Amino acid sequence: MGDYQGVGFFGDNWWSGNGTFGFTSDDVYKPADIALINDAIGEQQYGNETSSSSLQFVMNGAITELENGELGYAMVLEYERQDFSFNPDERIQQDPLEDYLVGSGWWNLTGYDGTGDRERYALGGELAVPVLETLTVNLAGRLDSYDNVSSSIGTRFTPSITMEWRPSDDILFRAGYTESFRAPDLNYVYTRTGFFTGTVDLVQCYESHLATGGTPENFDRNDCNSSSSFVRRTPGTQLSDTEEALKDETGDTQWVGMSWDITDELQFTLDYSEMSLEDRVRTESVNGLLRDEFECFIDSGLVSQDRCDLVSSRIVRVSDPVTGVSFVDEFNVSPINSALETINSLDARMFYRQDTDYGTFGLNVEWTHTLKHEYQLEAGGDIIDIRDDPIQGGWNFRSIVSAQLSYRYEDFTTTLSGVRRGGTARYRAPNDDGEWRTSAYTTYNLTASYFVNEQLTLSARIINLTSADAPKDDSFLFFDYPWYNRFVYPASALGRQVYLEATYEF
Repeated sequence: MGDYQGVGFFGDNWWSGNGTFGFTSDDVYKPADIALINDAIGEQQYGNETSSSSLQFVMNGAITELENGELGYAMVLEYERQDFSFNPDERIQQDPLEDYLVGSGWWNLTGYDGTGDRERYALGGELAVPVLETLTVNLAGRLDSYDNVSSSIGTRFTPSITMEWRPSDDILFRAGYTESFRAPDLNYVYTRTGFFTGTVDLVQCYESHLATGGTPENFDRNDCNSSSSFVRRTPGTQLSDTEEALKDETGDTQWVGMSWDITDELQFTLDYSEMSLEDRVRTESVNGLLRDEFECFIDSGLVSQDRCDLVSSRIVRVSDPVTGVSFVDEFNVSPINSALETINSLDARMFYRQDTDYGTFGLNVEWTHTLKHEYQLEAGGDIIDIRDDPIQGGWNFRSIVSAQLSYRYEDFTTTLSGVRRGGTARYRAPNDDGEWRTSAYTTYNLTASYFVNEQLTLSARIINLTSADAPKDDSFLFFDYPWYNRFVYPASALGRQVYLEATYEF
């Protein structure tokens, strides 16, 4: 990339491009020599070191015999210590304006730092109470205590109650309620990193509009274009005094279900569950900060002063002395706790097995369906319908059906499996019929194994048997290869895959 020339208008980094280390248009593909490796590229040395030490004591058994059965108990004592460290390559950390090195083209790439340390103590207990001969109630509770550096949790108690009612030998009804919590990941607590993302700088767009003769009245934010920005993420331990430290993610789940042994060979289960998660840790929305910054800049009154002060501390701007148009010189985000997420789902399973003179046949079918999935970014804010909203709703499948048909005879076994994933939200716009969702996606896998003897096994696997392509999304533009959402269907481009294996055990 040549010598570093400084920062241009709109915050662009400029390089001489003179091929200081032999990097010119004529010899891009020549073998890298020592000078290029040592002086321009350097060595990437990442020391990712993690460790975990734990001690656990468990005891269970029966306390006494009651009229309807044994009063069972279980208890657990735990201690855990976690460490975390990550040392990035020095060229990722360097700033050309301060510790400039010739050809330092790695500046602003996404490296990591961090240290880490966490201690946790836990005490848990459970009672199984036979209320009736056909009804058992389980009562449980757990007490977890964290250090006051890696989290703001302190001590947290989580209860649980479940019941099982078996009116006959063939039918079981079950229900329960349980609470949970999760301490923030050490990555969020200690690590500073960065990333590139597409952003719409409304303030710069507005200032450019005014600088070219526009007025506040005829400004249209929809005319502003997206550009790439580098964003630094600060760890939770570096939150300012005006912000709350990261809280633990809390949740509760309640469910009801049944299991029915229709015959000795056929079983069926059905479960309904409601899950609620609060204070989930996430990184601040970059474009959300830019939108709020614009509202603060034009004094629209839509954003509180506290929020404006926080946004101001996240975004540092530099203005051109001639035009007065500013650009983002430094952009920082932090991990925060989002407000609320709720998921209601239905799950059904069927298991069938049949022994014959010609082998054993089996069929397993599983179906899961999301009935509701809602998300609230901030307390009191709008509720986003992730399941159905065509714009803000994510790319999650509403339903997934999987089935496995198996056959085994003596030393040979084979399984044909299939998965049908429901449609997901289209990327940009509805189709001509006004439909916002893509079609379903079904794939099949086939496996077969032959046990030659106790030591040798021969196997064959075919993944994506029909080489099915992911459903195309014609809202992708002509340059959006491969014209489907590769984040949802990451392995589709591989097509059919065939593996042959031989395993020998000594």
